Amino acid sequence: RLILLRCTAKPEAYAPGTVQVVNKGGMTSESGSPREKPRTRYFLLLILVNLMWAFQYTGAKIATQELDPIMVAFLPMLMATVLLSFLLLLSRRKRRTSLERGKFGRQLLNFLLLGIVGCVLAQFGLTNGVKYSLASNASVIALVIPVLTALLATFLVGEKMSRLLWISFPLAIVGVVMVSGVDWHSVHLLRGKYMAGNLMILIGCFGSAFYNAYCKRLLRTFTPLEVVVYSFAVADVVLFFVLME
Repeated sequence: RLILLRCTAKPEAYAPGTVQVVNKGGMTSESGSPREKPRTRYFLLLILVNLMWAFQYTGAKIATQELDPIMVAFLPMLMATVLLSFLLLLSRRKRRTSLERGKFGRQLLNFLLLGIVGCVLAQFGLTNGVKYSLASNASVIALVIPVLTALLATFLVGEKMSRLLWISFPLAIVGVVMVSGVDWHSVHLLRGKYMAGNLMILIGCFGSAFYNAYCKRLLRTFTPLEVVVYSFAVADVVLFFVLME
């Protein structure tokens, strides 16, 4: 999550011929040097994100064979929250300027929505879905996340989608399917006994897409690290109370 938000927090950073340099005080300045090196770094980071996400379906399937799905969702998120909280404290010590946050109540509502819908729903759908379905089914259903993200970004953030981008989505999905090496004989999306699990996976995909789109609002006033930590903290609390029931 953190790597993805850092790569997408400021899309204007990809504008040709301009570079945003962030100094120690948190101020930005522009220069006219090429952005080939930062672009390569962001590209490699996004590849790393995809490798992590590729493992989550198989990993969740293995883990749910031994643990409750809620516990599988709760433990990794709790460990990530603790680890990233230390990084957040260190980053705050180095930052000399404070950001304008806006009204506390509104920001709290934003993080509640992001944590519950974007984190809890996504993890709950994934861990419960792969328990009652197949990891191969989950990998195929997850292809709808970019499309859902684009649709939600249009309605939630007001991003404009060009005709070229709309055409590119089905082409991208077809391309991913062609190079993914999915064993289609092991994929049973419409088989009755997997329908409930597939539906939960789809709900989890909606949660992930919601997180990707809605976090853009919070990235205007919070750093990527803060967005991840605060939203994960909300999810930790919700999942903890669910476990206690």
